[in-house]
Amino acid sequence: ECRLSNHPPRTPAQAARPGAGRIALGLEARRRGDRLAALAQFEAAAAAEPASPGIRTELAAELRALGRHAEAEAACADALRLRPGFAPALLGLALSARQRGDHAGALARFEAAAAADPANPGPRAELAATLRDAGRSADAEAAWQAALALRPGFVPALVGLGLAARRRGDHGTALARFEAAAAADPANPGLRAEL
Repeated sequence: ECRLSNHPPRTPAQAARPGAGRIALGLEARRRGDRLAALAQFEAAAAAEPASPGIRTELAAELRALGRHAEAEAACADALRLRPGFAPALLGLALSARQRGDHAGALARFEAAAAADPANPGPRAELAATLRDAGRSADAEAAWQAALALRPGFVPALVGLGLAARRRGDHGTALARFEAAAAADPANPGLRAEL
């Protein structure tokens, strides 16, 4: 799953926000894999900052991970009411649609998320994975190429292109893509296994 948020180092203004401590605790709980604790922290942060669409998308990520898709979608819809066109909320709705098996809905929302955040390769990589799952291999490869054009060395795009090349029987290209992915993320043992 693509990361929904990109938390830069906190500024003094961000640290002073009423829900800042809860957000930090929620992110730490997520890092530890404690989804219920993360959910509780994001719920408390949302109560402290009811006008924050970003907290709603963090909450949605935990709900989705817990299989609570209707609640996750409601949290994303709340975020979109707070900030129309908010790319992380569109991405969250797309991920929920894909998990429910609604490929058409997922594709439309991934495209909307990509349009709302054109510099972010993540929505394009997720779009590509959904296109692949729908049997649209050429379109998937084009979407992964678009993601890679935005961020050379973007590991999800390199892996997607490597897997696509392998399925086509183009083992030289697959190896080159996996080697590039392993070089970009040397701590990932799964990438080494693809070599």
